[in-house]
Amino acid sequence: MFVTFDPTSEFGFELHEGTPTLKEMQDAVGGLIEPVDVFEDEDGRVSMYVNEEGLYLCEPTLILTTELYSDHVINGPVVFSRCRWSDGETVPLTREDVEKIRDAFKGARLTRVGFLTYLEFLNG
Repeated sequence: MFVTFDPTSEFGFELHEGTPTLKEMQDAVGGLIEPVDVFEDEDGRVSMYVNEEGLYLCEPTLILTTELYSDHVINGPVVFSRCRWSDGETVPLTREDVEKIRDAFKGARLTRVGFLTYLEFLNG
């Protein structure tokens, strides 16, 4: 499974089955993707993929602090997925990953655009 967050969508956070393709990630963020690592464990890394040019093209939606970053400003929609250490392949998120993502967002400071979708996600 993978998670998308789009502050301009009526759905906001969405949980999807399967593993995202490159095209699905690019479509979700509206362009080329760039990873921002969120957390790591012994099996791999969970990354948040953002629009490579999001700082220029998208409004800031939230300020996120994770195990690897503090006060990281996120602009526009994102996709969360997992990368396996053993072969570098993108694999589905685990339920534990989704809970960690939820926990990270509980501490997020949201801009005006992201506030309503954040509340919907937490009540999920």
